[in-house]
Amino acid sequence: MSRLSIFGYKLATQTRVLYSWLQNNFPLKRVFVAVALLMALPLLLFRGGLELGNINPFLVMGTVFLMRLWMDAEEILNDLNSQVAANQLFNIREIKRTYPIISSGLLLGDVISGFSLPVLIFLIGLKNIIIAAALMILCGGATLLYLSNRYKQAFPDTPVREIEELQPTYTAKRTSNTLRRYIVPLFAFFILGELLYLLVEFQYLGELERAYPNTDEIAGFLGLFSGILGICELATQWFVSSRAVERLGVFVAAMFLPVSLSVLGFFTILFDLTNIGGLDIDRAKILFFGVIVLRFFDELLRYTLIAGIEPFLFQPLPAEIRGNVQTQVQGIAEPLSTGLTGAGMIAIVWFLGRVLQDLPPETARQ
Repeated sequence: MSRLSIFGYKLATQTRVLYSWLQNNFPLKRVFVAVALLMALPLLLFRGGLELGNINPFLVMGTVFLMRLWMDAEEILNDLNSQVAANQLFNIREIKRTYPIISSGLLLGDVISGFSLPVLIFLIGLKNIIIAAALMILCGGATLLYLSNRYKQAFPDTPVREIEELQPTYTAKRTSNTLRRYIVPLFAFFILGELLYLLVEFQYLGELERAYPNTDEIAGFLGLFSGILGICELATQWFVSSRAVERLGVFVAAMFLPVSLSVLGFFTILFDLTNIGGLDIDRAKILFFGVIVLRFFDELLRYTLIAGIEPFLFQPLPAEIRGNVQTQVQGIAEPLSTGLTGAGMIAIVWFLGRVLQDLPPETARQ
């Protein structure tokens, strides 16, 4: 997983650099179309790679590996497209109420795709699911193109770079000096958020592999976990997120994720070390259930409260530079933290493996 994070870091960096370049050199409506094509066309190539698996099994392994990396890249492109479009369409008050509803479309898509997957497999076959996914991505790109043509005042036909060049020089300097103290904490917010996600995911996947050595059991657990989580996320996004942000404020709502995970992690370690209450429970089970709860709340809050807050954080920036700064912040902070975290995981695992090599395997793991 840590090695995959390093490859993902490189791909994510290049993906965001490409998006920033497109945004600086082409109107947003063209960027939406180009990104949709960029997301869909590689899926057709992956479909061909899976078809050639009968000739060379290593080709299938390479295709699956690239598909996993490309999923991360597509998630990045999709987030950038939706957040940039929302920031262009809505003002700072509107986006507090509308974006939680907009981002719930992703959660609703997870629920629909999860329950419809068996039907699609029966109708078109497992390998052709990739083609259906490519068609859905193109439909999403067409929707953004319709919005950009319908609301032309929010999506000018001028690239971001030319808009910035039209601004007076003194305004650009004043903006740079004034907002630097705001942009730097934005970097820190996204870096720490990505670091927290990767650490929880690393522990979650490790405990899952240890608890379920059979791949079929892992698939069954992931399906059940994702289904329950998707329903809870959808309910939270529709009935809780917007109200929480409206009443508590953005920065208080943003603290829910790190605070809740810190408290849950503390009690997991406490139960694991002391077995409070004299309950005769295996320590490995305590750790496993604790990590499952951590993963549940991490995804629940990350894709509801945090997902609704992220676009709002860029609203204080001037409209002329908002999209470009948003792409640069998210294009550097998240991939950088992903790569550094992956490299750190490799180093720590290697170091502990050398130090604890004389201990029994289960003791060394704990």
